[in-house]
Amino acid sequence: MAKVTLYDLPSKDPCRSWSLNPWKTRLLLNYKEIDYDTEWVEYPDIAPKFKAFGLEPNIDGDTAYTIPTVRVVNGKTETFIMDSRKIATALEAMFPTPALHLDSEYLPEMYNLVAEAQKHTRPFWMPSVPADVLNPVSAEYFYSTRLKIVGKSLREFAEEATPEQFEKSIPQFEKIATLLKTNGGPFVMGDAVSYADFVFVSFLQFLRRSDERAFTKVLAIDDAFEKVYEACGKWLERDSY
Repeated sequence: MAKVTLYDLPSKDPCRSWSLNPWKTRLLLNYKEIDYDTEWVEYPDIAPKFKAFGLEPNIDGDTAYTIPTVRVVNGKTETFIMDSRKIATALEAMFPTPALHLDSEYLPEMYNLVAEAQKHTRPFWMPSVPADVLNPVSAEYFYSTRLKIVGKSLREFAEEATPEQFEKSIPQFEKIATLLKTNGGPFVMGDAVSYADFVFVSFLQFLRRSDERAFTKVLAIDDAFEKVYEACGKWLERDSY
C-alpha cells in the first residue's frame, strides 16, 4: 500500500492547515481515507527542500516550487507531485474509489468562479494571513512577495477592504451558489461529492482561517454555502497532522 506525505504550510500554534491549495489536497486525502502524514514547510524553506529532493520546477506558474506537494512511496518507488490539480489527477488514478469525478463538467467553471471570488476578496484576507496566521519567518516572506503582487504594502492594501469592495465579489459568489444548486445540492452533482466541491470548500476554509469576518459574510450570501461546508465537515476535521 502506498504511503503519502503531504507538504503543507504551517500556522502559528496550534499548527493547523490554513492555505487554499493544500486544503484541496487534504480534503481529497481525508475523503479517500488515504494513509498519509503531514510535513510542515515554512515559505522560505520550500524551494531549498524541493530542490534537494530533485524536483523539477513549475513551468506553468509564477513560482518555481509550490505547496501542496506530495511524496508517494510505493514499495521501492518514490514519486513527488507538485500542484494541487496534478496531485488530484495522480491520486485519483492510484486510489480510484471513492471517485472524485475529475471529469465533471462543473469543475472548470468552479475553478474560474473561485479564482474570481478570491481576487475580489484579496483586500480582506491577504493582510490577515501574515498578521494572524503565519509564523514570523513565513510572514516576512509573505509581506515581501505580496508587495510585488499588489504593488503596495499590505497595510495600505487593507484599506481597500471596504463594503463597496466586498460588493464587487457578490456576483461571483452568486454564480457559485447557482452552480451548487444545479442538481439540488448540497454538492454540485447533488448527493455525490466531487472535486469541484472541494475547490470551493477549500476557499471557505481558507477564509475561515485567515479572516473570520469575511468567512461569515460569504456564508450569509446564500444558504447553499453553509450546506456544502457542513456536508464536507467530516473531511475538514483532520487539519493538524
